Amino acid sequence: MWRNKEEEIHPQPAREPAPAVEAPAPRPVLRFGGLEIHCEARSVHVDGKLVALTSRQFDLLMVMAKRAGRVLSREQLMDAISGEPTDATDRSIDVHIGRLRAAIEDDPKRPRHIVTVRGTGYCFAQTSRTAPVDG
Repeated sequence: MWRNKEEEIHPQPAREPAPAVEAPAPRPVLRFGGLEIHCEARSVHVDGKLVALTSRQFDLLMVMAKRAGRVLSREQLMDAISGEPTDATDRSIDVHIGRLRAAIEDDPKRPRHIVTVRGTGYCFAQTSRTAPVDG
C-alpha cells in the first residue's frame, strides 16, 4: 500500500474502540396486586395512580414491604423508621398505620396489605414479587 511521506515520519496511533455504553440498571419495584412501590424514586402507585405519602409513611411502608409475611411489633416498626429505640408503650405507630392504610388500601377498615396481628403488631401481606422496571 502506498503511504505519503508524512505518515512515515509521524505514524498515526491505532484507534481504540469506543467504550460500550451500558443501559441503566432496572430500578426495583415491589408489587403487591395493584400496589406498586418504586424504591429508588420513593413513589407509590395504587392501580396506576400516584399516591402522595409523607416521608415517614413511605419509610414505614418500605420497612413492612421488604419484610412481607413477617409480623413486626410496634416497637420494631418505630425503631426501624426512627433509627433509635422507642418506648414500647408508644402507640403513635397505630396512627401512622391508619394513615398509610387510608392512602393505599381500597377499604382501610378491611385492609388487604397491612394486616393487624392482635397483641403482636402488624404484618404486610406476602403477595408480592419484585420486578425490574425501566425508566
